Amino acid sequence: MDGNFVPNTAIEVEEIVNIDKNAKKHIKDAHLMVVNPYDYVEQLKNNVDILTFHYEAIENDLDKFNEFLEKNKHELKIGLAIKPNTSVATIKNFLDKLSLVLVMSVEPGKGGQKFMESSLDKVKELKSIRNNNSYDYLIQVDGGINSETGPLCLKAGADAVVAGTFLVVEPTKERIQSILGKFK
Repeated sequence: MDGNFVPNTAIEVEEIVNIDKNAKKHIKDAHLMVVNPYDYVEQLKNNVDILTFHYEAIENDLDKFNEFLEKNKHELKIGLAIKPNTSVATIKNFLDKLSLVLVMSVEPGKGGQKFMESSLDKVKELKSIRNNNSYDYLIQVDGGINSETGPLCLKAGADAVVAGTFLVVEPTKERIQSILGKFK
């Protein structure tokens, strides 16, 4: 978060580099809630597994994003996040080139918001498109994830959920299981 794309700021690039040093075996996705995500690529590409851009940050120059995807298709895994009011149809032309689609189930930038149930329809749509076209992107949901909404997302077809506020409040094994365990 750069304080411009969303009003808040968050983790700095240097902190991501330090996390990478201590978490080599974990998949690391940098969700870039910034005005110009291209400015962060060189600094992050060796320290994360997936770089996730916001569609709304690149929508004014889709040709540049297409060129970026083509140029980096063998070097980087790229994800694309969509805000609650952005439709799946808006990003349909990119889906065959993406490693991840992040469905925002709240307005980005502030933790603790209420989950928007309409995001479940997007997850189902993305899963259907992926299955019907043999695409291989992951589907991730971020925002308002808790012991009730996490299982709903997974059941709808999400591969991963981001449970920031829920787990930061009390990061226990039981709270993690309350999200994942209900899906089994």
